[in-house]
Amino acid sequence: MAHLSSEKFNVAWFKLAEFVGRKEKERALTLYRLLVHSLPDGAFAAQLEGDLLLAFKDDKAIEAYKRSAQLYEDAGRYMEAALIYEQLVSLMPQSCEIFQRMLNVYKIVAHEFKIVRCAATLIRLLLQKDQAHKAQQIIASLTASGTISAQGSAALEHELVKHSLQS
Repeated sequence: MAHLSSEKFNVAWFKLAEFVGRKEKERALTLYRLLVHSLPDGAFAAQLEGDLLLAFKDDKAIEAYKRSAQLYEDAGRYMEAALIYEQLVSLMPQSCEIFQRMLNVYKIVAHEFKIVRCAATLIRLLLQKDQAHKAQQIIASLTASGTISAQGSAALEHELVKHSLQS
């Protein structure tokens, strides 16, 4: 009997993919709601919901992805959270909030290259919004905590200088 149950489970996933392929949003979401009860991982379930909603170009995908990233963070699964934030950045490239969350995750996993890359983008966004003081606070915090090297700090300072020359 367990084999039959597993077989039906697998068929349901293929049906879900079929509904998405045929752009049948309501049927796909209905089947997703049934399947989600079999998923033991809430973060993955929220990520899957985001993927489905994104496939249908539904703006609610962003909230599902945010929920997924937060659940991954809460579970200490920081690399999965970072990947979700990367997805969110592609959807919302001007969001200081998402870049700040992603920066915090990269600080936890101590990935200096990604910290500097993320911080540089966040600093550019803040400078575009005339929030130079916040940009300076980010650089000071990363430098004082030893999160980034002198070279990383110099790269971020360069963003400030470049902006002041353009202004």
